Amino acid sequence: MRAILADDIVAGLVSGDINGGVEIPADRAALPPGRLRWDGAEIIDAAAVTSWYVDAAGLKHLAAAPGRQALTCAWDAPLLQESGTWRVKSPVDRFKPIASAAVQAHIDAVAQARDFGDGALCASYAASTNAAWAADAAAFVSWRDDVWEACYAILADVVAENRPIPTLETVIAELPVITWPS
Repeated sequence: MRAILADDIVAGLVSGDINGGVEIPADRAALPPGRLRWDGAEIIDAAAVTSWYVDAAGLKHLAAAPGRQALTCAWDAPLLQESGTWRVKSPVDRFKPIASAAVQAHIDAVAQARDFGDGALCASYAASTNAAWAADAAAFVSWRDDVWEACYAILADVVAENRPIPTLETVIAELPVITWPS
């Protein structure tokens, strides 16, 4: 197995008799390509590396170069760029989109339980000429706003370290309950 390189990153793998590429040692051939790096002499297992130089695209390199930021982390640590600076994503960074997706799924499920396709469709009935549908939509939109305010308050408390990261079940349980019109 041979590695096709882009700088020190293994960009692809080829097998067979081929000119080019760098031979991957047998003890590293089964590793995923993203875990391999070229150190200038051989293909190494990046799991042993913690000192990186991150480029503008967030790729971790072994060597410093113009435009690369030094960063200490694991080879597979997810990164986040804020104001032009790379850092390792925290558990809170990873929790936020997951919690938001769970809340949106909950909102959609509540709308679907009332026979609307999803939350956006339910909200679209706010201007309906059918009074019952318009009332449902008005109640839903008001509740949805309360739900997102509660979600953002939970996230703010987590970010401020006022509480530990809750389970998704706990987040949903802490959200307001809708009251539909009669």
